[in-house]
Amino acid sequence: MKKYTFTFIGVKNGSIGKRQKFTVTTEANNFDDAKLKLYDTHEHIHILKVNGKEVDKNYTFSEFKNL
Repeated sequence: MKKYTFTFIGVKNGSIGKRQKFTVTTEANNFDDAKLKLYDTHEHIHILKVNGKEVDKNYTFSEFKNL
């Protein structure tokens, strides 16, 4: 299993209010599974960084698929 550290703007599940910046580390077999685990605890997620690296402007995550 690999560790992925996500920095994103979102809200905790069930919260009411404006979105905040969070940094969460997840463990998963691949990038897509790690990204989905964020939704266990948060919603309305817009990812800014993965493992300290900024997300591309097209929001495709192409460079993170091989992590």
